[in-house]
Amino acid sequence: MPRTFRELVRTLERLGAVTPSEAAASLAEADSWVDEEFHADDLISLFDELPIAFYVEAKVDSLESAYHDLLQEAAGCSRGAVTIDDVEMVDVEGEPFLHFRRNGRPLWWRLEHRSPFYVDLLTIAENLDDLAPSDGRAIYHVEDEDNPASDGWYILLTPEQARVVREEFDLPLEMDWAYTGQPEPSLSAAPGTAAWYVEESRARMDEPSRLRLDEWLAGTESALQRWRADDLDFTLNSLSALETRLLERFPGPGSVSADDEFVDGAARYIGETVMRAWPSHWFYRHSGGGPAHLVNVPVVRANTPAGFAGLCVPVRAIERLVTKREPGTLLDSVNKVGEAVDLYQKALLARTR
Repeated sequence: MPRTFRELVRTLERLGAVTPSEAAASLAEADSWVDEEFHADDLISLFDELPIAFYVEAKVDSLESAYHDLLQEAAGCSRGAVTIDDVEMVDVEGEPFLHFRRNGRPLWWRLEHRSPFYVDLLTIAENLDDLAPSDGRAIYHVEDEDNPASDGWYILLTPEQARVVREEFDLPLEMDWAYTGQPEPSLSAAPGTAAWYVEESRARMDEPSRLRLDEWLAGTESALQRWRADDLDFTLNSLSALETRLLERFPGPGSVSADDEFVDGAARYIGETVMRAWPSHWFYRHSGGGPAHLVNVPVVRANTPAGFAGLCVPVRAIERLVTKREPGTLLDSVNKVGEAVDLYQKALLARTR
């Protein structure tokens, strides 16, 4: 059923999605179109007049300007809950990253461009949580059935507001997937220090995850004592000796269990070796979202922002070794942490230039 832009704005005002002054400004901007009846597809074209909507355009004249404008427009929808500054595209050995600060916290997006005139829509879609406030509102994508992979509109609403708007105006909001902001943790350590990364990781774990990690870490020292040997000295070179022990003990795929005491000890040894080689720390996710291979197993995370993706899952590395039975498998797994640390240091150096 055709509806007017005035009806949409007044509904958003009634729901508390926009303030009375914002509603008045939107209606004034729409001018002669405000009382014309539109079907949903055409009503969306007036989203430009809404202070809680922003547009992601695929084809642009300048990548850096486009990312800057996108971040500022998305943050502007939050009514001050999200602030963005220090936006910069950084080239790290030919690989582009986007750096910015959200409410003072530095964030990095790893970008991939097939053309200097098209933004990385996939990275934007994967990271919009970084631009959503942590007050119950979420960013909803407005679906475009004719061109689902292209640019489009996003709108900031609570789940209830989104439901009402979708039902009353037939707006094609993606209800099954909403971008929600995480609460900003209050951390005592200085940003960027080893203690800060540990504290930040723990703040983003739920309580069961923290408890399970603490219980597991309590047995680390005694477990590692049993692994000390001439050829097991917690250096990267010693991982080949560990591989020999693992291959002798486990005959093939399916023989490895995370609950096995030998596997648990080997996982602790791998993690300790990684943390002695590069700045990193233990992380744990008991349940909830995220890839299945990262749930309910200890993970070593590089002391880098998430955009550098430095992870090593010792138990999964052991499983891969026993399955592939290829020397060097453990070193390949742990090197992901080292590569992330190295890339982040180069990114920081590139910014200072």
